[in-house]
Amino acid sequence: MGNAGRGAKKTISFWPLVLLIFYGVSGGPFGVEPVVSAAGPFLALMGFLFLPMVWSIPEALVTAELSTTFPEAAGCVAWVSTAFGPFWGWMEGYASWMSGVADNSLYPVLFLDYLVSLLPRDNFLREDGLGRWGCVVCLNLALSYLAYRGLRVVGRTAIAVAVFSLLPFVVLVLWGLPDCTMPESWISPPDGGWGAIRWGTYLNVMFWNLNYWDSAASFAGEVENPGRTYPRALVACVALVVLCYGLPIFVGTGAASVAAAAAAAASAGEGGRWSLWEDGYFAEVAEAITGRWLGVWVVLAAAAANIGLFEAEMTSDALQLMGMAERGMLPAVFAKRGPHGISTLAIVASSTGVAFLGLLGFETIVEILNLLYCFAEILEFVAFIKLRVSHRDMHRPYEIPLGTVGVCLLLLPAASFVLLLAAFSSVITWVVSGVALLIGVGLYPGLLLAKREKWCEFRSATRYEGDVDGADNAPLYGN
Repeated sequence: MGNAGRGAKKTISFWPLVLLIFYGVSGGPFGVEPVVSAAGPFLALMGFLFLPMVWSIPEALVTAELSTTFPEAAGCVAWVSTAFGPFWGWMEGYASWMSGVADNSLYPVLFLDYLVSLLPRDNFLREDGLGRWGCVVCLNLALSYLAYRGLRVVGRTAIAVAVFSLLPFVVLVLWGLPDCTMPESWISPPDGGWGAIRWGTYLNVMFWNLNYWDSAASFAGEVENPGRTYPRALVACVALVVLCYGLPIFVGTGAASVAAAAAAAASAGEGGRWSLWEDGYFAEVAEAITGRWLGVWVVLAAAAANIGLFEAEMTSDALQLMGMAERGMLPAVFAKRGPHGISTLAIVASSTGVAFLGLLGFETIVEILNLLYCFAEILEFVAFIKLRVSHRDMHRPYEIPLGTVGVCLLLLPAASFVLLLAAFSSVITWVVSGVALLIGVGLYPGLLLAKREKWCEFRSATRYEGDVDGADNAPLYGN
């Protein structure tokens, strides 16, 4: 285990950690609406009730054990490198970074979708095209500049953003509960009946809203008493995320005022009741329940939440590239900090990926980032089990109270869900993700050659206790 984080003052306590994890995983119910249009209210509510048991809780438990065992910013790259050596550590870092960039490309799209919900329905920003993409690129550049300037959402700032972003949904739920006079809506199928369920969209959007628990690993070196704080924070955050998603959907689909607004839209030829539930629709739900003032607040909350999510993800992605460069996996230029404490080149690389992915639709991006994330997560699960067997005596401040067979059984449903998700991915998702991973495989020997021939400077990384030994490790751990 590395020494990262030892001797330094621990700055993150329980509630700041809960909020940092919350923003890594959720940030609010923004973007969950397509689950309703794809599968109807019943499966949407059941999904957010049961999928956390299958996926979120096992992933959070694995993160709690490995983050406290490896309290360093390298996070999952350190886990996989220790278990299987540098090539698989590289692939883990590469796939995680690609997935993070794809994830970050969604936040300007979501911001725009909530903004146009306040504009006329024939506004050009509602349609895919160069005009809309140009707006996404401008948002990306502006937000990337904020990340370059070193913007952070931590401590009291994180609490303030969370309160501002979530409070309108508290108002929506409390105001809307007395209006929930249509309980039959909660067991409804999507428009078109049970046979019209779009399983791919349903599973991918559900998964996207309930993953990235392992992002908490990057904070491990800064957490007070991680062996106690991490498990408690993760459990609290799972409960917060489930309530944050489930309650607004429960009220929004059962409220008579929302049903009346949807009926009016349907009579105007804008689609069926549930097909209206696309990203950004919560602003219209809020307006139907309380009036335009809450709809505007939801849009402003979405702006704050998506800006915070973008900044956190962009900073995390850039820091991951910096960390990989510091471990000798990338040229040293990626580790060079700019005037505001973060690598300018890492920001540019991440921002460029965000701009190109902005050409794709919301659901396509979600599928791509999910498939890349599934690859990285399977590596993490296998590394977790391998470390349980090969490094049994390694100090673990927190350990899942199950033996090797027990943790295998714990992870079996989650691994099965990953395979199911992959099976429902579209052809374009497989092609884009496959090409991206093949590029990663090809980059590895290219980077080794560049290091051996001294085409560019690479740093000599510190070897971590417990890392797999042998010749295969040498190219990444030192010259």
